Amino acid sequence: MFLNAIIERHSIRPAVPTPFDGHSRIALDAYVARLAKYAESPETISPGIFPAALCYVERFLGMNPGVPLTRRNVHRLLLACVVVAIKFFEDRFYKLEFYARVGGVKKGEMTALQNAILSMIDFRLDIAPEEYARYEAQLR
Repeated sequence: MFLNAIIERHSIRPAVPTPFDGHSRIALDAYVARLAKYAESPETISPGIFPAALCYVERFLGMNPGVPLTRRNVHRLLLACVVVAIKFFEDRFYKLEFYARVGGVKKGEMTALQNAILSMIDFRLDIAPEEYARYEAQLR
């Protein structure tokens, strides 16, 4: 899986506390499958959101070089990136409570995660078509 490869690349960095840290009882593959399950219905999460979310994950890592991607923060970081991508790219989206429930966090925590990712990528949400295509190809 693409995210596991990123974790391995970044695991040599020392762990720095982030707003995304937490303990997930669900394996990363199962968590992604849960998010993808909601992507099967175009009314909830469009499958096209995942390449954008991965772009945001790597953008976050590039703009925050002191923060590694770890098994402690990958779930919440991915969730925050998915929600931000939905809100940026989709015309319609659900209330934050829905995405918090899907991701297994409380609404207040979802709000904090969303605000943290936006701040930590300096609100840079535009993605060039070539960049999007690169992440889309990595997910195939």
